Amino acid sequence: MKDFLFGFEGRIPRSHYWGGTLLLTVLAVVIIFATVFLFLDEDVPFSESSLIRINALIGMCLLYPVSALMIKRLKDRDRPLWLVALFLTPYALILLGETFGITASHEVIEGVYLRTPTFFGKVLETANLCVMVFALIELGILKGTQGDNQWGPDPTQKSGV
Repeated sequence: MKDFLFGFEGRIPRSHYWGGTLLLTVLAVVIIFATVFLFLDEDVPFSESSLIRINALIGMCLLYPVSALMIKRLKDRDRPLWLVALFLTPYALILLGETFGITASHEVIEGVYLRTPTFFGKVLETANLCVMVFALIELGILKGTQGDNQWGPDPTQKSGV
């Protein structure tokens, strides 16, 4: 499991990519809900800015295993590895912008939490949507290279048979 989520060697098929993506999504949701419940304690004053920073930190920490999955999937597709930077840069900038209040403003009005993206935030969110659609097609839908490629053997073929 360690090599699967934190290693960059080898190739993975679509099924492993989707499994890893689902695992990381569930992990992120559990951690975010845990932090929300920690900060919604009646005795501790709620700080939206602290929660935003914690959620952004969680997102930044998950960029490493996400990039590991993406790199191995790109290797399976025999595509250039710099595409990972294209896929993740808008999202990383959104997370950093959230932390420093550059991409959105956050306020509570009459007990309702409101997030209002700035112009820069809207531009980054649009760019992120576009590259994520491209990443979805490239990594999650299209088949990998059949047979061996420069990154190793085809992960869908049994070896030694």
